Amino acid sequence: MTIGIRSGGECGGPAGGNAGRAVAPALLEVEVYLTNRCNLACSYCSARHIIRERDVSRLTGAQLERAVDLLAADPEVRRRYGRRVRLTFKGGEPLLEYGAMKAAIDRVRTRRLGFELALTTNGTLLTPERMDYLARNGVEVCVSIDGYKEVNDLHRRFKGADGRSVYDSVMGNLRALMGDERYRRRIHIGTTFTADTIASAPDVAEFFSRRLGFRQLKIGIEVYGLWGRAGIAALRRALRTFRERLLASLPAAAAAGRVEELFSEVQFSQYMRNLPDVRDDGARLNELAVNPLALFYDGAFYPCDLALKPPLERRYRVGDLRSGLDLRRFDEICALPRFAGLSRKCAHPSGLLSPVERCCWGIVNGYGPERMARLLENTSEVNAVFEREMGSYVRMQRDCERLFMTPGFGDFAHAPKYKGPREVRFLRVSAGKGADIVRLRASADYMLHSPGAGKTLAIDAADASALDPAESLAFYAIVKARCLGGRLLVSVRAPRGAADASRRRRFAALGVRLEETCPV
Repeated sequence: MTIGIRSGGECGGPAGGNAGRAVAPALLEVEVYLTNRCNLACSYCSARHIIRERDVSRLTGAQLERAVDLLAADPEVRRRYGRRVRLTFKGGEPLLEYGAMKAAIDRVRTRRLGFELALTTNGTLLTPERMDYLARNGVEVCVSIDGYKEVNDLHRRFKGADGRSVYDSVMGNLRALMGDERYRRRIHIGTTFTADTIASAPDVAEFFSRRLGFRQLKIGIEVYGLWGRAGIAALRRALRTFRERLLASLPAAAAAGRVEELFSEVQFSQYMRNLPDVRDDGARLNELAVNPLALFYDGAFYPCDLALKPPLERRYRVGDLRSGLDLRRFDEICALPRFAGLSRKCAHPSGLLSPVERCCWGIVNGYGPERMARLLENTSEVNAVFEREMGSYVRMQRDCERLFMTPGFGDFAHAPKYKGPREVRFLRVSAGKGADIVRLRASADYMLHSPGAGKTLAIDAADASALDPAESLAFYAIVKARCLGGRLLVSVRAPRGAADASRRRRFAALGVRLEETCPV
């Protein structure tokens, strides 16, 4: 039995409007480095060069209140981001300056600014009283801990080597908090794996999510060290295990109505997708342009963490707490030749490691051309492994989030209102500009829930703008068929040239056959 259903659009029409152009970042992310003090001495710390015990610097509560007021009033922030701002408090260890951070949070909430607020902490100073305040004020808390005691304490140690276990300290604090649902909703775990600990990553994820009940694990890897052949091989094995375990969990997750939870359970915190070249206002973009800004303890703004090697370099400042934020200066720095072309010099710029971030590290540390070239080569090697092993999965995460946020879509688990009473082996649907994904999903469900195991879904994409709903539908149908225990072949028919190289790779990763027809 064959059914054909159309959902808007004309076949073969040209891409309209802003098709193919990048949209400016949805919000302004500002990482606030409260202090250069820390009570730990982690071997892989990316901020280790700013840690100073004899020359302590910090932001005061008054300075942070000033920063909040500047960001709220800045006309360029309003124009570019609609005043959508996310502040992430970092350090050093930010809870060493809890009072100053509290002044900033109070300012945001009393002025009802709507800023998103987050804290990244090593967890050793996280008390129930502090967590109660953070939860009441809607602060997302990421606690850095790397796994079991032997894994965590290998690299994370208290300053002074006094013999205490960082793991015991942090886990003691977490166990005092996890009995309260208000706190559990707000706490995420952030891990950093090195070449000698990455093999434990899949089991660490199981430990925190399944045994301890944390809802999200953010996985990162050591950013600035070179990953040798053995480390990359261990990374490949760990990522493959991740993918196999997560996909094997799909049927049970669907049966329990928690597909969305499964896809949000493990996040790769440093994952960067390939970036288009232009913003919707025509300005050129590179990776540095969408990284978070940094407000350092010297009271100045910088592009990401360009200043992470003291003395903080004034030439990279993009504003301060006296004169305000200068986003035009930020644009100028992003356009400097030393930054603008870095991603293009990296064969695989998208993945766990950022070529711009790593090369910024190389620049401030005075790396020569040969060492910088090796850094980019190593970045590409690690990212290529991530793309091969996890690229399809992270795109599933993106599509799942997009569908889950679509009004009327519902979840992945529920049975449809209508399903084929007889076996439906083949279904063709047409997606056009502005296609209704809810209606397309209902069409696919009619076939998928009909009797029989082997089915084929053919999607006609009218133009480049229709490939987004086509890709989302393909993802949904493939996941749903897997959950139902059936077999599904999916093909997408689109005008020649409508799908760029990135889209082709995504379809291939999903197992979708792309058929190209008439030219755009």
